[in-house]
Amino acid sequence: MNLLFRSPESRFELPEALREPVRRFVLFYYDNLEPYFVVPDEAMAGRKVTLRQWKFQLLNDYLYSFLKRLTASAEVYPSRGDPLKVLVERHERGLLRKEQAILVGRVLASITAEIRSILREAPPSIFARMDDEARGVFIGEIQSASERGGRVITDFLCNERFRAERLEVLILRYLDQDGVNLDVAREVDEATKLWIANGRHHELPGTDVEAV
Repeated sequence: MNLLFRSPESRFELPEALREPVRRFVLFYYDNLEPYFVVPDEAMAGRKVTLRQWKFQLLNDYLYSFLKRLTASAEVYPSRGDPLKVLVERHERGLLRKEQAILVGRVLASITAEIRSILREAPPSIFARMDDEARGVFIGEIQSASERGGRVITDFLCNERFRAERLEVLILRYLDQDGVNLDVAREVDEATKLWIANGRHHELPGTDVEAV
């Protein structure tokens, strides 16, 4: 919980606009993913991969997209060139824009929405009876959703080259329009790729204003 609120043990405090999205992101794991690992020991008898290994893999894959890398870049492994380190440093210097933080929060919400739809296909009771191959496919889908959202955050929204406040406002306006689905990660990914591919000068889909 040091990620959510400053404490004597933590040097980092989340931006106000990110506290609630991150809180929901963490609670989603415990409320929706944790039940998949309350499985009787006999259900895992003879399995090549233990329940503990599956649990660690799923937790790692899910949190990798944001929290794990944010913690590492902020407090443990402040490596050079880490895009998330850019977000942390900009926030600590008072340079992180509200729109940028809101977009990161939107992507976190998108990740949980996509994973929730995956979980509907295999509730815990079915997951417990899956063979190793089926479990691998199931967890692979969750991993893909997490990594896709993570790439949007690290490669675009937290990239040190991403400094266009006007673009952030346009993307938020686009996402708020009718007809834009819940897959915010894909929407932000596509909009930002257009901006980069066209020399940061491209009209966003559904808007009348060009992003410069």
